[in-house]
Amino acid sequence: MIEEEQLKARAKGYSLLRDLEANEQGQLGLAAQGYLDAAVADTIGSQVDDPPWNWPWDPDAWKKEDSAIENLVKAAAFIASEIDRLVWEATNG
Repeated sequence: MIEEEQLKARAKGYSLLRDLEANEQGQLGLAAQGYLDAAVADTIGSQVDDPPWNWPWDPDAWKKEDSAIENLVKAAAFIASEIDRLVWEATNG
């Protein structure tokens, strides 16, 4: 599922190079946190529709899904992208 979400992101033009250039301030982690928070809210019967206060991009980029599972998959894809970015930075400097 995570791979599928990453493939969707790549189809929209997102790439490791773009992540390296545009997300040096923890943006991918903050996005993951937002979708994780939305998933937890869904799980406990709460509602989160708007992007969190620390959402790193334009509010229109917030695409909350209707299920906790889908939001967890998005969070995991952002975490995987941040890991890829950090590994690349650590090995390529």
